[in-house]
Amino acid sequence: MSQRSLLITGGTVYTPYESVHEGYLIVEDGRIREIGKGNPSITRQSSQTLDANGKLVLPGFIDIHVNGGGGAITLEGTLDALRSVARAHVKFGTTAMLPAVISADDETMRRAVSAIAEAAEKGTGGSNVLGAHLEGPFLNPSRRGIHQKEFLRSPSMEYFDEIYDLARGRLRVIALAPELDNAISLTRHATRRGVVVSLAHSDADYQQTREAIDSGMKLCDHIFNAMPPLVHRAPGPVGAFLTSRDTYVEMIAD
Repeated sequence: MSQRSLLITGGTVYTPYESVHEGYLIVEDGRIREIGKGNPSITRQSSQTLDANGKLVLPGFIDIHVNGGGGAITLEGTLDALRSVARAHVKFGTTAMLPAVISADDETMRRAVSAIAEAAEKGTGGSNVLGAHLEGPFLNPSRRGIHQKEFLRSPSMEYFDEIYDLARGRLRVIALAPELDNAISLTRHATRRGVVVSLAHSDADYQQTREAIDSGMKLCDHIFNAMPPLVHRAPGPVGAFLTSRDTYVEMIAD
């Protein structure tokens, strides 16, 4: 045992399979070693002990789409702003995140992506920044929502590569509308570079979405929002994602 164990007692411990009321949890070297009820296999004297005092004991949340928090937003493009965001979210159990960069002028987007890379490298004092979620500018103007039309552009591998380099290997997700010209080629290109491609702000139909999924698209940003609705004869992106294997969807939980 390379470091002292952490023993958490007195809470309801949630696992993927059950909840353990008045349970305990043992962590060693940053990994969960034991969950149970009753007497743990280590003593309070041999471990650091934390009394959960009736609270819920859960794994830290990983939020892959964070626009702001704590009075700051990602687009400010500074390390201080990102630290404010991260420190606000960690209070509610988010231990890691992907700050999102929405469509903006080129200078603002580049500054924001660079700041995310810096926050990932230097730390925040709050939630760990794992990388960037680029939500735009390759979106459909007809479904743009809050994204300003003048900042949208056609999918471009050259622009993607520039942003990828600015992120210093920390571009994790790129959102796009798969029905746009060059979107499928960009989906394949980004996937080859290890970036998750997500459908967002799209007017794609079911077949166009299926083609994107078959080309490597794995995620759907804020399902049901800024996309065609689910209709019995036109299932659209919603139907395509909810009936596909190995795909994932975000939901805005409000």
